[in-house]
Amino acid sequence: MKKVLLGFIMLLSIQCIAWAQIPVKESDVPEIVKSKLPNLFPGATGVQWTKHNTDFHAAFNYDDINVVVKFSESGRWINSESEYKLVDCPRSMQKHVTTGFANTKIVKIILSENKDVSEYSVQLKDTITNQLLFAIYDISGAFVRKSDSKGSEIDLQLQGANERGKLAVHPKELPSSINSYVIINYTEYSIRESYIVNNEKYQNAYYVVLGKPDDKAAVELWFDYQGTPISGANKPINSDAGQNDKDSKKDQKKLGRNPFPQSKVPAVAVQAFTKKEPKAEEVRWDTIAGQYVATYYNPVRSTENRMHFDSKGVYVMSATVLNPKDLLPMIQNYLASNYPDLEIESAENLLYADKSKFTLVRLFGPTWMNDPMVFHEIFFSTSGRLEKEVLANYVDAEDEYLREKKDNQHAVFNEETEEDDLSMEEGNMMDGQSVSFKELPSQSSKYISENYPDWSFTDGIMINDENQLKYSVFIKKTGYRERKRLLFDMKGKFLKEEDL
Repeated sequence: MKKVLLGFIMLLSIQCIAWAQIPVKESDVPEIVKSKLPNLFPGATGVQWTKHNTDFHAAFNYDDINVVVKFSESGRWINSESEYKLVDCPRSMQKHVTTGFANTKIVKIILSENKDVSEYSVQLKDTITNQLLFAIYDISGAFVRKSDSKGSEIDLQLQGANERGKLAVHPKELPSSINSYVIINYTEYSIRESYIVNNEKYQNAYYVVLGKPDDKAAVELWFDYQGTPISGANKPINSDAGQNDKDSKKDQKKLGRNPFPQSKVPAVAVQAFTKKEPKAEEVRWDTIAGQYVATYYNPVRSTENRMHFDSKGVYVMSATVLNPKDLLPMIQNYLASNYPDLEIESAENLLYADKSKFTLVRLFGPTWMNDPMVFHEIFFSTSGRLEKEVLANYVDAEDEYLREKKDNQHAVFNEETEEDDLSMEEGNMMDGQSVSFKELPSQSSKYISENYPDWSFTDGIMINDENQLKYSVFIKKTGYRERKRLLFDMKGKFLKEEDL
């Protein structure tokens, strides 16, 4: 009886597998599914359809490559798998597979693509142990990782695990901010080694070593326990120069206003600060914008810092001053592309009480003439992604020069035409006559307000264009140097726009 029951179960299992993969005629495939295939693989022929549960799979040969494409019943593309030969893969990948995996034989190479990732999976067989392993490469052919047949990563270089004050950790156990930092700013690198370090210089810090395939050179990175990059950690520090810098900063502080007495700072703030920064040096308390602010030097990280508390002594945020040269490449590229004419006033890593973290960069223009000076504030995530921009309402010296020049021209014009009747009510307008925003026809002012909400009116003048009087209006984008000139006819109808 048991044998009969076992045989029935085996037969049922085989039948279930058969049911899971059912060949179907093309005419039985929903049109919404069939219509999606030509978009992905134009001209595909000889398609064989199968149904797997509720999903439809299309198998065919495309440019001598075997392909399987999976769709949901609603026509949504799930993924594609294409079987490649090594000669058809990126050259960097060909070289790495050939030189990096001795004593192995390629079983097959599959390019897997879905909405989130595209990567090559090379299945290899060890010719000595007969064990299977997989080498994963991204779509460009850069090596990503190596895993065994169960998907577990192998050959991670975690030497030094027994060194004093140095504990090896798996990259998957690193804070997500560290992995994001590496992925975004070191796209061609992978993590070779990673450790938690505790010594005289670093406490609960992460030490990460990056490398490229076929390249012995390494990049060393240091992060604090929260995954925030430690500024200047990999640069040699000249003790004499450092001391001179510290002395110079001390002298500068002496020239400023007197510090706020620590005895008047709420005890809860002083206690919290002392607990968070027991080794702080050159501590100075101030009151800024209704907050108690401790400015100090951290000798462990060799950084200038601030810690903010509210009026009751509750912790608000901490700031670590950065050298602009140490900003992430992603941030530097963004600033260079979007603010090429501006200079960096300061850069800081901010950590708030709610654990949110940002990199704040303040920018200003050499020709800005505000007093006190104002700054654009550009906020980035710690991985370098733009979060928000707070643009300053600045006054540019070049704008002031042009405005003053026009005012002088208008003054001369008004002096020369002082006795002329230029009443706008009577329609006696002249070429070169100044016009304010309120004096524009309502149709013109409405057009500007609706179509240029982020722009401000800077000047208006009457011009004679082909014997026709027109309104020439100058506008400027708030917070930017971008300017435009708009032309309207005498009735206020928009004619054209010009970039200046």
